[in-house]
Amino acid sequence: MNCDMSTFCHLLPNNDNVHYWYKFASEHKSSHLLSILGKAHVGDDQIILFSQPVDQNFEDWMQHNLLINLDNHLTPSFRAFLLDMLQGINYLHSELKHSHGEIYGENIYVIDGRAKFVDVVDINLKKSYVDDINRFCKMKFASKHKSSHLLSILGKAHVGDDQIILFSQPVDQNFEDWMQHNLLINLDNHLTPSFRAFLLDMLKGINYLHSELKHSHAEKTFIITIQGQKHPASIRVRVSSFKHEKTKWVV
Repeated sequence: MNCDMSTFCHLLPNNDNVHYWYKFASEHKSSHLLSILGKAHVGDDQIILFSQPVDQNFEDWMQHNLLINLDNHLTPSFRAFLLDMLQGINYLHSELKHSHGEIYGENIYVIDGRAKFVDVVDINLKKSYVDDINRFCKMKFASKHKSSHLLSILGKAHVGDDQIILFSQPVDQNFEDWMQHNLLINLDNHLTPSFRAFLLDMLKGINYLHSELKHSHAEKTFIITIQGQKHPASIRVRVSSFKHEKTKWVV
């Protein structure tokens, strides 16, 4: 929450982890760490930490910004944030001889075009340097659900107030168009191998949505994608509560 023009307030539970982070941030002033300015108790169960102003956490930033461009390279801003994180990890490990312990998107803040760490954990919890590197490498840098049954979405960009562009893996065509130009039943009155394979892909995709994600599709639009010599049918999912009905898919 914003306290005033120059201070940001973090309402947190009053526990040992928060107190450790406050002490750590107060003792180590660095461009790689969020600057903590003070604290105030709110009853017995909560505490407010006052910090420099922040834009958003990195998890939120990733949800609203393009990570990979049309040339399949990291965007400059995304690359810069990753470099900030690696430099921050190096600062913690090399200069402070201290692991972070809990590296993930919500523990990294975006501030004036820089990525800064928060919530360094108690060194007595025995978090290792390897833990930090593993957590960094396993951070979810793209859409929440990645599956061979879903069209891979690489990023998005807003076009005015009414439209948005979604960038995806390359596609051949949608399934409706494919059916218009291909044989579905052969001379023996059986499904052709390619049509049967696509139907099987769709059933697997629906089962994945229902069984693993506990989510219905609602609007089943099938895309045929190329992966080597195979043509699996991928489901393009629209969340049922999504309000931008005029969204255009650029594939």
